[in-house]
Amino acid sequence: MSKTKEEVLQKTKKYKKRSQTVEVWHRLLRNKAAIIGLVIVILLFLMVIFADVLYDFNDVVIKQNIPERLQGPSVKHPFGTDEFGRDLLARIVHGGRMSISISFISVATSLFVGAILGALAGYFGGRIDMVIMRVMDVFLAIPPTLLAITIVAALGPSTVNLIIALAVSNIPLFSRIVRGSVLMVRDREFIESARAVGANDFTIIFDHIIPNSFAPVLVQTTLSVAIVILTTAGLSFLGLGVQPPTPEWGFMLSSGRNYIRDHGYMTIFPGLAIMVTILSLNLLGDGLRDALDPRLK
Repeated sequence: MSKTKEEVLQKTKKYKKRSQTVEVWHRLLRNKAAIIGLVIVILLFLMVIFADVLYDFNDVVIKQNIPERLQGPSVKHPFGTDEFGRDLLARIVHGGRMSISISFISVATSLFVGAILGALAGYFGGRIDMVIMRVMDVFLAIPPTLLAITIVAALGPSTVNLIIALAVSNIPLFSRIVRGSVLMVRDREFIESARAVGANDFTIIFDHIIPNSFAPVLVQTTLSVAIVILTTAGLSFLGLGVQPPTPEWGFMLSSGRNYIRDHGYMTIFPGLAIMVTILSLNLLGDGLRDALDPRLK
C-alpha cells in the first residue's frame, strides 16, 4: 500500500513538474516582441522554402523584360520592376532565399567548428586552451566584416567563397562562448559521475558538456544570423558577394542606387526586407535570452 502511494506521489510530481523546454516556451510566450519576431521569422522561412512555387526563377526572376523596365508599384508588379523589367517582389523573395541560406549555412559552419574548438579548450585547459584561444584572439583582433572582405578578395567573389569568409569570421565568437560555458559545467557533479562510470573524454564533451552549453549558444546563433545577413548584403553591395543575375538583397540595393532619385522603390523595398529580417531575428534573440535566463523564472 505504501509502495503504491509512493508511486502515485512520484507520478503526480512528474506530471506537475514542467520540463525545461516547456518552461522556456511559456516564458517566451509572455514576451510579445519575441513572438512578433518569431512569427516574422517563420513567415520568412516559408517564403524561402516556397520561393519557387511563388515565382519561377528562370521565367520571372532572372529573365529580362525590357518593355516593362522601371515601372512603379502596381497591381501587376506590387514592388515595381527593375532596370531590366524584372519583377522586384519576385527578386526579393528569391533574394531572401539566397541571403537567409548563406547566413544559416555560414553560421552553422562557424558554430560547428567554434563549438568543437571551444569545448576542447575549456575541457582540457592548459596548453591546448592557450594555443586555441591565442589563435582565436588573432582572428578577434580583426573586425569580422574586414576579415570577410579580405578572404573574399583573396579567394574571388562567389557564393561559396562568401560562405567560407563569413564562417571563418564568426568562428572565434562561438569558440569563446562555448569555452566559457564549458568552464562553468566541467567540474559539476554529473561530469564527475560520467567519469566515475568510465565515460571517455569524447563522450563527456559531446554528450554532456556541449548540450549543457546550449542556451547561450542558441541566443548567439540567432543574433549572429542577423549580423551575417547584414554583412552578406554589405559584401554583395560592394560586388564581393552573390554575382548577377542571381538576386540578393545587398546587390539589389547596389543596382537600385543608380535610379534612387526617380525610382526610389528600387532601394526602399530591398532595404525594408533587410531591416525587417534583422529586426525580427534580434527580437527573437532577445526573447530567447530572457526566456533561457534562470534568474527570470
